[in-house]
Amino acid sequence: MNEHEKALPAGGPAKLTQNAVKIYVISSRERLLLPLAFCFCLLLVNTLLWSGPTAGLTASVCVWYGLLGLYLGRTLLNTWESRVLLAVNLALAATLALGSNWYFRAWNLLALLALLPVHAIGLSGGQFLPWWRPSMLWERLCLLLWGLFGHLGAALATAWPQKKDGAARRVLPLLLGAAGALALLAVLVPVLASADALFAAATADLRAFVSLHFTDAVWKALLASVMTPFLFGLLYSLRRPTPLKRTGAAARGGVDGLGFAIVLAAVVPWSIAGSVPLEAMGASALAIPFSFFLFAAPVCDWLCHRKQFQME
Repeated sequence: MNEHEKALPAGGPAKLTQNAVKIYVISSRERLLLPLAFCFCLLLVNTLLWSGPTAGLTASVCVWYGLLGLYLGRTLLNTWESRVLLAVNLALAATLALGSNWYFRAWNLLALLALLPVHAIGLSGGQFLPWWRPSMLWERLCLLLWGLFGHLGAALATAWPQKKDGAARRVLPLLLGAAGALALLAVLVPVLASADALFAAATADLRAFVSLHFTDAVWKALLASVMTPFLFGLLYSLRRPTPLKRTGAAARGGVDGLGFAIVLAAVVPWSIAGSVPLEAMGASALAIPFSFFLFAAPVCDWLCHRKQFQME
């Protein structure tokens, strides 16, 4: 046994650790974005749970694009696809404030909820498939879920940096202590009021005032705090995307069968995809052959990739 073999430990050469710590790159933009993301979540909670799809949602869409413009810069207007989707989404958001028909608002809201993530993920540059491929919906859905759930530590890394400066050491413990004190008061005051009649009589007006003016605000702030790490992680992934791995037929640009699956689901009159739109429009099954865009999606997909199919 030579000297090099004697120098090795009993278990052999050292192995790389399997649980590597994920490092987030935090700049001044992220530090500015975190409180803005919390304010946006607060607006979103107030709009969706208390106001409904009205002018508040229109304001939320405008604030969302303001956040994207502030964080991503001119990326929002770089391509014509992004500019078209921006105009369409803003127009759909405006109809929620200007329209009075709730069915019209509901359809526009569903379209808005589908187009906003498609547009946002398209700004990241982490996607492979172009917008005209029907299978890009699955790819962008995966990127959306990865952005929401794969970067939850970005908000914590921004709020609590590894190299803590003096301001962070003073402000963050103060905020955590204030939040803990409020939670403790929220538990102790009702318990003391139910146990002591004198305490209940002395604090009756104060408890009624707090219950009337601050109960909803506390719940809104709590829900916004829960939503903030998910939204911040999504925004973080848009600027620093992690592209999906391409394997098999997806990497070679093979046949896309999702467009044909969409058509087959919508042209069956007794399926949900076919019966619900027909019932909403008051039309019969005779309208299915005139569904131009249902058939145009796979045909366009085939025409765009016909040369590649012939080469293969």
